[in-house]
Amino acid sequence: MLTEKQKLAIYREISGVRAQDLITRLTQLHRLAGGREILQAMNIIRDEFEDAGLEQIRLERFPIDEEHSYWTWDVPYLWEERDAHLAVISPESERKLIARFSETPISLMGGSSSTPPEGWQGELVDVGRGETPEDYARVGKRVRGRLVLAHGNSLLVHQQAVVRRGAAGMLIGQNPSADPDHPDKVTAAGVYPSAAREHPFFGFSLSQRQL
Repeated sequence: MLTEKQKLAIYREISGVRAQDLITRLTQLHRLAGGREILQAMNIIRDEFEDAGLEQIRLERFPIDEEHSYWTWDVPYLWEERDAHLAVISPESERKLIARFSETPISLMGGSSSTPPEGWQGELVDVGRGETPEDYARVGKRVRGRLVLAHGNSLLVHQQAVVRRGAAGMLIGQNPSADPDHPDKVTAAGVYPSAAREHPFFGFSLSQRQL
């Protein structure tokens, strides 16, 4: 247990303003393994350590490609995101932009593949949680080649919708009953690199308000 003297010493060194500034800078970056922005985040943290007086701080670098493996670690994609957006285009009366990567990087699902240069247009199918075969019983084969909307675990939705039923992609929304006090919260979601390589998809994670 810390003594009162130790607690007071820590309190005097802590700055809520600086902590908020650090969190703000980090959350603006898309910090996925294999992405360029996670390196930017690591550099920011290293600089903070050095400013705090810590010594011998260094970043370790290791190759990431098909020729290298690290014990049981599944080597991720090397991400070079340019931009991505999700929009409703039909019916005309409901046309609107839902999400854009440049505004909310966390909304782009980890493991997403590129769409064709002209983009992708298709139908959306609501599959509830989307985690089990029962969730797809009512929609049958209408999932193939389409985008599914689910509020379950992204790994399970990918397995059921993309791997088993040939969906083109998926939107993972927040369960309305899970966190009603934070309707704009977007939770990071994605698929393991090996699964994404074998069964490509694209997708977004959405807030309650975006659904």
